[in-house]
Amino acid sequence: MMFGRTFGFALLTALMGFSGCSSDDSFSCGPNGLKCAADQVCVETQTLTTSYACAKNPCGSSTLDCSCAMPACSGIACGSAHDRTVTCYCPTC
Repeated sequence: MMFGRTFGFALLTALMGFSGCSSDDSFSCGPNGLKCAADQVCVETQTLTTSYACAKNPCGSSTLDCSCAMPACSGIACGSAHDRTVTCYCPTC
């Protein structure tokens, strides 16, 4: 019953807005399979342990560096910021 399947897919496509092309620009963050969206950065926080989280890219369309990425570090120091990753650390921990 090809007509029923085709119609069902067309209806699903119309309801969900599926364009037929996939543009998943997500990327891996850390070793545990966390995925960040294209408009986010991976925040690696090094305190007594290392943790990973996704955050909105604080640098926007500017080059990612610590001068604009500090807000992603939530009050601790930014050690580096490049390639979609901001590394934050606590110098007193």
